[in-house]
Amino acid sequence: MILNIDSWSDNSFDNLIIFPNPSSKYISLKSFDNIYEIYIYDMNGKLVLLKSNFDNNLNITILKEGSYFLLAKTNHSLIRKKFIVKN
Repeated sequence: MILNIDSWSDNSFDNLIIFPNPSSKYISLKSFDNIYEIYIYDMNGKLVLLKSNFDNNLNITILKEGSYFLLAKTNHSLIRKKFIVKN
């Protein structure tokens, strides 16, 4: 699945925090809303990771070093954030 990310920007006003950022092994997600699906896209818009039913900690060791977009689906919205993988 390829996604056009040219017009994407972070929803800085949304209630999602990704930490640590940058990271090499795991990222943690904190939100006021319940997150039920996570999509991670590379900078070319290619879907590289899809996770459902997770515990707010996401293993990112399979990702290569670089920048990624995270799309979080909640009960009320879609939240977009950028994060960095450092190996």
